[in-house]
Amino acid sequence: MDNADTVAFPQDRATGSARRGKLTMIEVIEAARTPEEMLSLLAAAFPKATMGEVQQAIQSRAHSLREEAEKARREADALERVETVAARDTDRDDETELGQSLERLAGQGDRDAAALLAEIDSPDQKEFWRLFDEAVEIDPFWSKTGDGRYHCKKGAVHDAPEKLVAAYKMARKG
Repeated sequence: MDNADTVAFPQDRATGSARRGKLTMIEVIEAARTPEEMLSLLAAAFPKATMGEVQQAIQSRAHSLREEAEKARREADALERVETVAARDTDRDDETELGQSLERLAGQGDRDAAALLAEIDSPDQKEFWRLFDEAVEIDPFWSKTGDGRYHCKKGAVHDAPEKLVAAYKMARKG
């Protein structure tokens, strides 16, 4: 399967520009706004592509989208769970740290707060964040601010903590 050299995406037509450089079928699929537009762009960008290659690219993108949606659902569920538990702490104010609030609730017998605390304080979580800190120190796309927040620059291949830690672990093995 050849990569396309130049494609004028719909959003570029207004300015008359075209993107130059090698594109993949998946990038073309991501840029299309409708199925018809996707097929038209794929045909223009990859005139010698077989239906099998096109189908494989479409299936790959669909699989990625399903994985992203599942991850987003899990994250939303986790956030909702934390929010629900934290809202039970009627003694908190906007400056109260989450850990303090969970400790207070757990001390009052709140099982959900105790479970969240156990997850946060688990050896696996501590190891993950230790590895993440190490990886951030050597990755040029990641940085840690003075107040302890992390920042990932646009264009990073490992653009999520989980991806960065996984890559860091693989690099350490090799």
